[in-house]
Amino acid sequence: EPLSTEPLLTKMQEMNFPGALNAQHFKDRSVLQNVLKFVLQISGLLRLKRTGWVKCQVREPETVAAHMYRMGMLGLLFPSQHTKRDNWFDLNMDATIISICHDMAECIIGDITPHCKVSPEEKQKREMMAFTELVANLPENVAFTFLVPFRRYENQETGDNAAVFTKDVDKFDMILQAFEYEKKEKRGKFLQQFFDSTMTVFETDLAKKLQAVLLEQREKYFAA
Repeated sequence: EPLSTEPLLTKMQEMNFPGALNAQHFKDRSVLQNVLKFVLQISGLLRLKRTGWVKCQVREPETVAAHMYRMGMLGLLFPSQHTKRDNWFDLNMDATIISICHDMAECIIGDITPHCKVSPEEKQKREMMAFTELVANLPENVAFTFLVPFRRYENQETGDNAAVFTKDVDKFDMILQAFEYEKKEKRGKFLQQFFDSTMTVFETDLAKKLQAVLLEQREKYFAA
């Protein structure tokens, strides 16, 4: 007879163990079917190439999933602005979670860029509708695990340091990737438009410092 998991789940909930509230939902086969459908749907991000690089005819352009993965790593690597030592880990985890959730709706609507002639308001509307559709059949607690970080990224509320930092990480990862492509493809500064568009967008001091270091390295590379 299989060992009951009830005592373990109860103990996990008492200890506020991560995922304990979600685990109780996964006993139902129909719920697991919906979860599997959700996982397969977001897995499309593993194959969805980022529009900006495709339009610039970059060879082997990165996927949306790859972009979010490196953002997540940057979120863990660097502290958010105004992070105190006692909550550094929490804010870094927040930035990482927001990073891996913020573009999930693109598995439904695709990667919309400014060159797609869609207004920011319309883009935000489409993303919210798609995200809501994406998590609609998940248990409520599970759905909010993904929806809340997405909304934090979109809302960019004053005082939400992790969300603001994640926005900066999004832009920084873009120019970091652009520099990688320029070095790999040997076509000079053919992705200059990405550096121009982000010249004055960074909000946090750390992101501004990272930008300065990257731009310095780029100039040295092309001067050599």
